[in-house]
Amino acid sequence: MGKLVFAGGDYFIPLLRTFGDSELYGLYPAEVQTVINADIKARMLADVVDGEITHRAGCHAAYAIRDILNSENEEAFALLDPYVADRIRNFLPAYLIDNLKNLAMVVLCLDKIKPNGILVHNDVEPITRTAALWARERGVPCLHIPHAVYLEQRNRAPIGADVHDICTATHLAVAGWFQRQWYEERGFKAENICEIGVPKLDKFCVLKTEKDRVYSIFKINPQFVTV
Repeated sequence: MGKLVFAGGDYFIPLLRTFGDSELYGLYPAEVQTVINADIKARMLADVVDGEITHRAGCHAAYAIRDILNSENEEAFALLDPYVADRIRNFLPAYLIDNLKNLAMVVLCLDKIKPNGILVHNDVEPITRTAALWARERGVPCLHIPHAVYLEQRNRAPIGADVHDICTATHLAVAGWFQRQWYEERGFKAENICEIGVPKLDKFCVLKTEKDRVYSIFKINPQFVTV
């Protein structure tokens, strides 16, 4: 029996159904509930948290903050505006402690269940990127199916200036050749990209509408329809 960790909207439901008896673990409560409401068995990744994971995550967060504030970094602090340096020393730790602990718990939970794959709708947010980085480091495939179609625009900043320019997942499913090109220009391996369209729009391809309703919507007189 395989194990899959997922994060994404309800348009992943048809795909999740294909995993049969695999164990499904979600990263976000609302999405897990959506999947359960669709009669698919799933649970939160956080359900596997135990006392040891909680303790170790707290230690990892504390060690990370200690390293940031290490006296060896004084030269770097000296380059900062005094106000910024003060905020990093005296305010950033309070913000980071819980956030870093949560990310550390994601890593430890993944280590505990050892999933065969990870499916995400983006690989740039802290939690999804952490999961994607875990997969990359452990040699586990992570498929990113973007929740939006990114296009080059006249007002876009140079490559590297936008958070969406980050490519963390190992594999990518894009809407078409235009999005393939977009990601290849940002360093994604061409051989790890496949074109699948936009899954969340698939439902519109099977809509069956009565002809009379179509005529009514577009104000067409059926007497003049020859086809």
